[in-house]
Amino acid sequence: MLQTFTRPAILGLAAVLVLTVGARADEPFYKGKRLTLLINFAAGGPNDIEGRLFAKYLVKHIEGQPSVIVQNMDGAGALIGAQ
Repeated sequence: MLQTFTRPAILGLAAVLVLTVGARADEPFYKGKRLTLLINFAAGGPNDIEGRLFAKYLVKHIEGQPSVIVQNMDGAGALIGAQ
C-alpha cells in the first residue's frame, strides 16, 4: 500500500521541480539588479570619463540590462580603491 502511494507522489514532486526550474531559466540573472563599477581615481579625470563610458555601454551587453552605478574611490595613489 505504501509503495503505490509514494510512486505517484514522487512523480508529482519531480514534475513540479522540472516546471519551476524551466520557468526560472527564462528570467535573466541580472534583470532588476544593480552593479557597482568602482573607479579608483578622482572624479573628472580621464579614468573617470573612460569608466563612465564603459558603464554606459556595458549595460547593453549584459542580458537583463541591470543598472550600473559608477562610484569613485580615490586616495593614496589609487590604493584605497584597489583594496
